[in-house]
Amino acid sequence: MTVPTLTVIGRSERDVVPDRVVVSVEVTTPVLPSPQAALARCAEARRRLLDDLRAAHPASAIADGRITTQAEQRRVKIETELEGRTEERWEVHGYTGHCLVTLEDDAAAAAAIVASAGTHPDAQRVLPAFIVGRALARQSQVELEREALRDALDRAEGLAAAAGLAVGPVLSIGEPGPSPPGRFEEVTYSAQSRSVLSADELEAELGELRPEPATRSDTVTVRVALVALAKPSEGIVDGRSEAPHSSPDA
Repeated sequence: MTVPTLTVIGRSERDVVPDRVVVSVEVTTPVLPSPQAALARCAEARRRLLDDLRAAHPASAIADGRITTQAEQRRVKIETELEGRTEERWEVHGYTGHCLVTLEDDAAAAAAIVASAGTHPDAQRVLPAFIVGRALARQSQVELEREALRDALDRAEGLAAAAGLAVGPVLSIGEPGPSPPGRFEEVTYSAQSRSVLSADELEAELGELRPEPATRSDTVTVRVALVALAKPSEGIVDGRSEAPHSSPDA
């Protein structure tokens, strides 16, 4: 006889507060006459920035990207062969060097890192972004899966009861769905006001730079067998009806 089954989807959701911060520090040189000059100037600026950040934040994981150069253009007016007429065109007037340095640390260190990086003379722009670290992400994922499974079984029991049946053995558990990306707080600090703020003043101005909760969710598909409800004289074992045992003397 074919055993009736029921397939349900369990869902879970929770807010996870990011526990790590990644601070990106952009280095940009002034316009220089050649790509080679821009490359050399950017390499010097990167070295100074790395040395100072490593000294100020020895516990942070610091990495740097490769240096790139970019041609800078400007619009100029030139005279045409027609008397009294000019036309505009773009021409290269120099090159700039660019590089990105990143620091990763505990979220609590965000304000201090932004303060020291934002006041550094070689930093053009600072962008901190809060992320969920691997350990916390894994822990949260396991908890979400368990909650989704419990939700699926609760839903199955309710649906089975509405049909006059009970939930029997679990036949299969599907893979949980992927978690959506969390919301990461991003704060951009430009070097424009750097000349009027010290590192301590900038940190005080930033105040409590902390992450906002990131909403994560999961789904789990569960298939269960359905069994008849137990009679008043019968018991229920593990969600399955159990017929009364016969007496040995019968």
